[in-house]
Amino acid sequence: MMMDIRVGPIAMYRFRLNSDQVQLELVANGQAQRLPFQVLGPTTEVAFLEELIDERFGGLTVNPAQLFSFLNNDPWVRDFFQSPDLVEGQLHQDHHASQASDTFDSQPLGCQLVTAGVINLEELEQLLDDYRPFAETQRFGEFLRLNLQVPPQILDFLLHSSLLDSEGFNEKRLGERLISLGAINEQQLHQALQQQAQQGGRIGEVLAANGLISPTMALFFSRARISAQGEIEYEADEHSGAKGHQPFGPSGRLGPHRELSAHPRLERSPGRRQQQFPKAERVGGARS
Repeated sequence: MMMDIRVGPIAMYRFRLNSDQVQLELVANGQAQRLPFQVLGPTTEVAFLEELIDERFGGLTVNPAQLFSFLNNDPWVRDFFQSPDLVEGQLHQDHHASQASDTFDSQPLGCQLVTAGVINLEELEQLLDDYRPFAETQRFGEFLRLNLQVPPQILDFLLHSSLLDSEGFNEKRLGERLISLGAINEQQLHQALQQQAQQGGRIGEVLAANGLISPTMALFFSRARISAQGEIEYEADEHSGAKGHQPFGPSGRLGPHRELSAHPRLERSPGRRQQQFPKAERVGGARS
């Protein structure tokens, strides 16, 4: 007996970017919320745009409406190109993308590190100051990795979450997650579990009280999930302060209570580049 398998229409998306000298097109087709885009045009300009997209989204597989918004609003794209044209596709039908800019996975790397409690804002500002002399030759993530400022496992988690085994991560308990991310070792977890058995409380609270992680880090990695699309999902409840939650760094210091996405040091500076297409770098600590 043959089954009648009905497949919905395949959406086609085509965006066009024009400058005074070149024209680029970004094309993709499929039914998923995130689609693999291909950039067509002169080699130098294609490489430049692909690197900007990779820094922002961690690859060229992107939500179409989110990508179009990026092309329309990113300072560096606007430095070199006119506003993008929607040649083909219907972005208004993409309900998921209407909230894309509010997701954890859409934040620059610096914001993610603070939101996850790995560092606080003061520490981020210091790292950005240290990074500036290398901004033309290294991405922010490469700088952190080479200087051992953040455990490489955490950088891999934030930058390449789509490559992780989502079920394996989601099924792990907080202690197991922190060990796999290089935040603590097995002995530290064992000692914390013994302490928890004697004193009670949550394991994250015990680890934070011992100064091994920050309270924000305990909260974040106890609630973070990897979606079927390979994106990091995290929502703090209203009692934890949500977006305004005050981050602690590894030292336990209370960071300033600010809106992270509005922090001026986390955004790239328009006009920083000369009018050519060099290797794309983002001072604000974006995806690398």
